Amino acid sequence: MVLDTISRCHQHGIGVLVDFHALPGGANGDSHSGVSTGKAELWSHKHNLDLALECLRFLAVELRPLPNITGLQLVNEAQWAAPGMFKFYDNAIDLIASIDPTIPIYISDGWNLNEAITYCRQKNNVNTSLMRNPVIIDTHKYFTFTEKDRAKSPQEIIQEVRNSQLSELNPHTTKAGNVFDNSTAIGVFIGEYSVTLDGRTWSRTPSAASNRKDLTRQFGHAQSELYINKAIGCTFWSYKFDWEGHQPGRRGMVHTGGGDWGFRTQVDNGNIFAPRVMVVTRGEIGSGVQRATRQARQGRRDKAVGEQTGYWSQTTPGGEFKYDLYGHGWDLGWDDADAFFSSRFHGRIPVTKFNGMGDGDWLGGDFIGALDLWVMKRMAECGMQKQREKCGWGWEQGFRRGLADFREVAGC
Repeated sequence: MVLDTISRCHQHGIGVLVDFHALPGGANGDSHSGVSTGKAELWSHKHNLDLALECLRFLAVELRPLPNITGLQLVNEAQWAAPGMFKFYDNAIDLIASIDPTIPIYISDGWNLNEAITYCRQKNNVNTSLMRNPVIIDTHKYFTFTEKDRAKSPQEIIQEVRNSQLSELNPHTTKAGNVFDNSTAIGVFIGEYSVTLDGRTWSRTPSAASNRKDLTRQFGHAQSELYINKAIGCTFWSYKFDWEGHQPGRRGMVHTGGGDWGFRTQVDNGNIFAPRVMVVTRGEIGSGVQRATRQARQGRRDKAVGEQTGYWSQTTPGGEFKYDLYGHGWDLGWDDADAFFSSRFHGRIPVTKFNGMGDGDWLGGDFIGALDLWVMKRMAECGMQKQREKCGWGWEQGFRRGLADFREVAGC
């Protein structure tokens, strides 16, 4: 049944991230981890850890032939400071790499994103002699379960989302956007979020009943913008509920307004939104592809290379720069952006048609989401590791510029 569902998703152009959600013994003590004991007994029992690895082996073998698998997640919501968690990750990654060295592997941050970032920077090393599975961090964002969050008003939480959430991913902290100099890359995925706030949070704002609709939209928009700009993607918990009244929460709690947990409801209400490229029509994609003509491409390339050459010629006269690397990177960045954006238009990915649209029309384009990880992959394929090309940073700058130029021209 699972494989059939994944196959049907492929027929509609949908990628699938497979999450090993409930591990033997439980990765945490909550019921959603598959246990009723209230204990996380995965980490302290060799039998459970060995069984978990055998399950992951089975999944890797079964998933390898499927074209629309976007990743395999080792564990969901590992408990805080789980003993031996990273050793388990090491063993699982080695095992999966021996079966399929290409599938992205997702790990839980165990509610400690900084620690997980440090681990992933070690795993995603561009100088590794054998490039293999990219490792991606899954972190969850809720603002309703802790006393700290319940002590805040909706307005305070919205400001926190806008001003300080995911600060771990700021460029000065992780040096994101500079794979060559750092010889590594990270990608963070928001595996769960919602627009749910606790009743005590709502009680801290005047006229909560009349303001709730507007504040929920502000909260959802703030999260949407944050996750689009800083994460490689996000998934809402969950798609929909059968009952949209008072609703049991994920952890046995009761929350008012079950719709706050429903993706379909929040999309219909306009409270969350997707990147623009995911809602463009077939016609808009066709127009964008037409604008990205050979003439437009050459003009953009000449401008980019000219600006690069002029800048370094003025700031560092006589310096050693390999501008051909910049041009090579630019070409590949443009080509990759084009290949992703036009993939459905040219039939490389199946499309989903929607009722009410024109005959043969559909929604959704594609772009490179985990950009640093993609740059790392392409850099390794082109031999741009630091020890091989000391001017390889120019290649990366060219790649990013070519990708940005294409997206600007195509309108994606």
